[in-house]
Formats: sequence, structure tokens, C-alpha cells
Amino acid sequence: MIESCRPDKSWPAQGRVTFKNYSTKYKTQRDPALKNINIDIKPQEKIGVVGRTGAGKSTLSLALFRLLEATSGSIKIDGIDISRIGLADLRSRLGIIPQDAQAFEGSIRSNLDPFQRYSTETLWKAIELSHLAPHIVAMCQKENKNGHQATPEEMLETKITENG
Repeated sequence: MIESCRPDKSWPAQGRVTFKNYSTKYKTQRDPALKNINIDIKPQEKIGVVGRTGAGKSTLSLALFRLLEATSGSIKIDGIDISRIGLADLRSRLGIIPQDAQAFEGSIRSNLDPFQRYSTETLWKAIELSHLAPHIVAMCQKENKNGHQATPEEMLETKITENG
């Protein structure tokens, strides 16, 4: 973390994302993967990114998390240039829903909350809001053949294998 450049605790509060003349490339390539990209995504705006294979859809996501650094231009989130803040601050405050979701070996809880920051109630509310509760309940009922109705706490501790 870069103490002198830490964003406010509420950042990002609005969700405006701006790419300005942004270019980047992969280390193994000479040519830019993205060149002079200009995008302004307003708060609460929903967008879709489409294109053929190799068009740069995944590269945009990698750029947001600074897995690729800019060769020119900038990316700002709520007015803060993401190249000026620490990676831990940046990556801990962004989320992504990939096109191919992955689950890791462990519990449902460890997949949803790897840093153990949220209560059972908060996690279960997120599960309900995402309409996953019936699936998790059904999965736990299959495993629990003695008729015991598992609590949300017990269901969150259900073990899953890699990729679910």
C-alpha cells in the first residue's frame, strides 16, 4: 500500500470508470493489445463488452486490475488515476464477474469471503439477492440425508471442489 496515495475508505463510491487515451501491451508482444482507448462509463451504467476472439475484452479487465500496466494514457475510477494507488487498495475494492466463473476448493464461505470480512447474515443475504439460496439449500439437502435442515452457517461451511 502506498500510504501517501491511499483512496478514501468509501472509494469507489460512485463507480465512474474512465479510460483516456489508454494503451497497453503484453510483455511478450511488440504491438499494443489496446491502443488509444477512450471510454467513459457513468455511475450505475451497465455496459456489455463484445467482440471477436482477441479483440481485447479480457484485456480491459486485466487493465482495470492493473495486471497489465499502461504504456500511455490513464484509467480513472471516480476521478482517481488507478496507477497512483497501491495494488492492494485497488484490487481489494473492485469485483469482477468473469464469463467463466471459477470456484476454488474449500467452503462456500471461503469462496465468497476469502478475507473473512463478512458475517454469516451478510453473506447469506448476498446469496439470497443473487438467487443462489435454493441451489445451495438443495445441494446441502443432498449431502445431508438424515433430514436435518442445515442453518445458513452450516451451509456456508459446505465443502466444494475446484470449479464447483
